[in-house]
Amino acid sequence: MILIRFAFLTDKKLLDAYQKAIELQLSGQFIQILEEELRKRNLKQHTSTP
Repeated sequence: MILIRFAFLTDKKLLDAYQKAIELQLSGQFIQILEEELRKRNLKQHTSTP
């Protein structure tokens, strides 16, 4: 199991990282990790993807 902490990222930077990961078509697993953190912060509704 991979444990990644995103506490050092502001909400804005996390959202930016997520959008950039989608744009660059990065690993689906990485995008899922970002999405989980977005859900934890209740930010998923701020993304432009489903």
